[in-house]
Amino acid sequence: RSGLAEIEVWTPAGEVVRPPVRSPSNLALNLTTAAYPRMTASFPEGADVAVLQDGQYGLTTYQSNRWIARDSPNEEDWIQVDFEAPTVVREAEVYLWGNAPRYLAQVDSTITDPEALGIQTLVGGEWMDVAGLSAFPDKPTAMARNIMQFDAVETMSLRVLFNRAEGAGIGATEIILR
Repeated sequence: RSGLAEIEVWTPAGEVVRPPVRSPSNLALNLTTAAYPRMTASFPEGADVAVLQDGQYGLTTYQSNRWIARDSPNEEDWIQVDFEAPTVVREAEVYLWGNAPRYLAQVDSTITDPEALGIQTLVGGEWMDVAGLSAFPDKPTAMARNIMQFDAVETMSLRVLFNRAEGAGIGATEIILR
């Protein structure tokens, strides 16, 4: 057996460690296979993308819990999140999976960093880019957490866009919305 039994926090004299005001939530998390929040993908058609909202996002060479769009005919693929009620979203964390030069073993040379990531929201039946989008890192990076922050939107549906490199596939292990 293993595990963490205790954590001690040492601070300079007089400083108080306060617990967080609230736990960060993941608006896309769906552990019970409830109808909402629901994820769908542009490719492959009918893909089971529930793996992107199950709270498991290990970035390892043996990670099988992932979505991959290989041989897509689209220049841009997307993952769509539908909510049961209007929901305010201001941040997306995308855990990209794929080949990364910093790993000792090659993961899959056909799955690479996307050229760009984007966020769209459904407004009056049309997909619109969100305002104020900033990303870290600046260029999407496989086998890493990619954070996108944007002006808060109240929406029923949101898309994460993946602009893939020509001839390459894309992959992800989790999408977290806050």
